[in-house]
Amino acid sequence: MSAPASPTPAPAAGQVCPPPLAPWTRSQVLVLFGFLAVFLALLITFRTVLFPFLMAIFLAYLFEPVVGWASRRKRFGLKWGRAPVLILMYTVVLTGTILLVACGVNRLSVSASQALSDLKTELDKTQPAARLFLQDGAPEPIWVPSGTVLATASAPVQVFKTSFPAQIEKGLKETRVLLRPVTPVDGTLPVAGTPLVLRDAESLAMPTGVELTVKSDKVAKGLEVFTEAHVIAPVAGQIEKLTGDHFDPGVLREFIAEQSEQQGAEVGNRLLSWSKGVLFTIVGSTYQFVLILMLTAFLVIDRRRISDFFASLPPPSRRAQYESLMGYIDRGLAGVIRGQLLICVVNGVLTGVGLHVLGVPYATLLAFVAGVFSLIPVFGTIASSIPIVLVALATGGVTPGIMALAWITLVHLLEANVFNPLIMGSSAEMHPVIIIFALLAGESTFGVWGALLAVPAASLVQACFKYYRHEVLGLPVEAPHGHGAWMRSVIEKFKGRKAAASGPGDHA
Repeated sequence: MSAPASPTPAPAAGQVCPPPLAPWTRSQVLVLFGFLAVFLALLITFRTVLFPFLMAIFLAYLFEPVVGWASRRKRFGLKWGRAPVLILMYTVVLTGTILLVACGVNRLSVSASQALSDLKTELDKTQPAARLFLQDGAPEPIWVPSGTVLATASAPVQVFKTSFPAQIEKGLKETRVLLRPVTPVDGTLPVAGTPLVLRDAESLAMPTGVELTVKSDKVAKGLEVFTEAHVIAPVAGQIEKLTGDHFDPGVLREFIAEQSEQQGAEVGNRLLSWSKGVLFTIVGSTYQFVLILMLTAFLVIDRRRISDFFASLPPPSRRAQYESLMGYIDRGLAGVIRGQLLICVVNGVLTGVGLHVLGVPYATLLAFVAGVFSLIPVFGTIASSIPIVLVALATGGVTPGIMALAWITLVHLLEANVFNPLIMGSSAEMHPVIIIFALLAGESTFGVWGALLAVPAASLVQACFKYYRHEVLGLPVEAPHGHGAWMRSVIEKFKGRKAAASGPGDHA
């Protein structure tokens, strides 16, 4: 392989111009491709353990600017080393994250306690009940509609109405109904077994020769009242509306009882299996987290020694080209990682402001989630929108939910058309098609964390391609472009018109 005949174009601002490439010998080409083959084989073989190292590189690019700035000269009257600065950053970031999560957990625990208290109040409710007995079997089911009037047979007379419909099937001789008091009494029936009088027997359409008697039963409590009021009665009513005929609520009761009995035996095993899974996940995540922080510290503190080691690997004749290639890679990764972090901050702040204005509960926690999820372009913004809209719908209804969705959509439009092109810059410019392909490939290979690291990895490949295109082939550097060019042109035109409208006297 020989050097290109066309001259190398003038370097961009801040770019080191490499010397002309010396001709490659066959042995150098074989050694290069052999090294690349071994490197790729190692990556494929040990791909399951790459995640901590990739995340460490990701975090190192985030922390390096601050660590380098603080350690270059005296700050606050002290000469800070790289290690103390990094430890201080770890402390600040971890403390802030813990406080924010603790605040969110505290808010959630308060809401959960309130929900449990409301549920306990609902389950503590009691309701009088009665049993309807048939003296003789009926050829057809006996339908007892809701609102059937009953009364005690002896003074003081207490009047009740059936709360929910009931049905006595063929071959059965009794059923249980729940009552609600009509007269202002304490709401309880006399001792179970006391006879009651059926006041509107005509509404039951009793067959000839069949008699119905009523006796008070034990008071319905908690779960029975809750199930009847919120499950059986509404579902039975909807089925009746759809079919246009009576529906036996006992069918639902039997189904619920059977399912409860079947599932009850598996609850313990499922709970134990779930607890083990949660414990292993917590332990594994903690180990990974500590390992990532440790690797990040090594990369940031020993940055110079690590870069010098890799710079010593190429032969002296190729060292300038290696440094030029690493410059492309460094600019690309820095633009993607640090730019995406800044976009996350902007997204989180704008989301939080909008949710606070709309009065959505847990606005701070939801904004934090939106900012973190924004680290994954495209898919992260979609995933973070789901809990926000659900919380707005559950707490405020349809209108707040639609308004929250509209605000999130506006934030994402600003991100795609303004923040991405203005913050990422032309050095880290990537086409949306490349980003989506990288996200799909990373997610299918490494899951969610693969999607997080997919765009930086794609930026690395793109940086290598740019180096080959501009430094080896000698093709000129294209003018930066992006989906936000229209917004930049609007801003520039606005500034130009404003400057033209203001005369010299306006700036006295």
